[in-house]
Amino acid sequence: MLTYLLLPIGLFFGISAFSSILLAFANPQILLSVFMMGCFSIYIYCSFRFLQKIRSGEQITSKLKDWMRVNAYVCIFLSLILIVFVIAIGSLPAQKIEQLLQEAFDKMGDVYSDMSIEKYVQLMKGVSLFLLGLGILLLVHIFLNFQLQKQYPTDTK
Repeated sequence: MLTYLLLPIGLFFGISAFSSILLAFANPQILLSVFMMGCFSIYIYCSFRFLQKIRSGEQITSKLKDWMRVNAYVCIFLSLILIVFVIAIGSLPAQKIEQLLQEAFDKMGDVYSDMSIEKYVQLMKGVSLFLLGLGILLLVHIFLNFQLQKQYPTDTK
C-alpha cells in the first residue's frame, strides 16, 4: 500500500531529476539533490516491481534486490535530511522565517511581489509538513521492504 502512495511522488522526483541533470552538471551545488531524487525514483520503481513479482509468484532476481538495497540506503539518507530540515524549520520562530524570506526576496527583486510574506511562511510550513510525512513514510517503507526481502528468496541464476 505504501508503494502505491509513493509511486506518484517517485514519478515526480524522477521527472524532476531527469529534467535537472544538465543543470546539475553546470551547477555542482545541486548535483547531490538531483542524485538523491533519482535514487528515490529508482528505489520506488524497483520496490513496485518487487511487489508485482511477489503477487504474481515470479522468481525475484538478485539484481532487483541489489538495486533496491543500494537505492534504499540513499533514500534513508534522504529521509533523514528531510526530517532534520523540517525540525530545523519548525524550531525557527515565525519572525526569523519571515526575515529570511524577506532577505531572499530582496535579492531576487520584484519577482515574488504577488503574495505576502505571511502567505509564503504558511506555504513553507505546509511544504515542510509534506516533507516530514514523506520522510517518515519512506523510512517505514524501507524498513518493511527490507523485511520482505528477507522473506522471499532470490533467483540463483
